[in-house]
Amino acid sequence: VSSPRAWERINFMVAPGVSILSILRLQLGIVGDFADTSGSKTDLELRPMVTIVPPILPIYGRAIFAVANLAGSGGAKREFAYGAAGGVRFGLGPVGIFGEVGVLPRTRDLPNGSGGTSSKFVWIIEGRVGAYLEF
Repeated sequence: VSSPRAWERINFMVAPGVSILSILRLQLGIVGDFADTSGSKTDLELRPMVTIVPPILPIYGRAIFAVANLAGSGGAKREFAYGAAGGVRFGLGPVGIFGEVGVLPRTRDLPNGSGGTSSKFVWIIEGRVGAYLEF
């Protein structure tokens, strides 16, 4: 949502976790950020997350903390971020699907107009869809 606008890399996340009192979920997302945009490199990210899941409603809210660029691909420096997401989930028994939208502000090196780059704080909107299995 910040200017200049651009696409972020596509990623794939697996997030094992544990439920506490059937309303609170603690998860650790292991994310693969794929090199699918110009000048990007494939890298890893960890996302500790805390999710509030009301027992009757199909909605949830999630606090997200991120540690990005773990592999340091392409000389990228390690980055820490935090944000939030909200979503809906539908399931039958222990299997279901979900969709969510999140906001995760980050710092990005962007062209500065004089041939170089400068570090800028940007707001990133993420959309996620997936499936879950509870046991």
